[in-house]
Amino acid sequence: MNQNDDQNFDPMIYDVMRELTTQIVGRYSAWQREAATEREANHWREEWLRVRTEAREVDRAAAQPLKLKRPNFVRSCSSCL
Repeated sequence: MNQNDDQNFDPMIYDVMRELTTQIVGRYSAWQREAATEREANHWREEWLRVRTEAREVDRAAAQPLKLKRPNFVRSCSSCL
């Protein structure tokens, strides 16, 4: 991937990634509220904080980081279904 790739990519990739992470965080947050124990609730809270932080750290103007991060979020979302 070269520098032009960061200038010539569809910015919707970022929006899709953020929507996906919003769905993941929402599911993890629901599981936190439904947790039977405080330990389980803390686990899901840590997970949604991790996903939210990872999403916020992605540079919206750079294609490569978006393309690298997306599969991780897709796997996380798949486990939410």
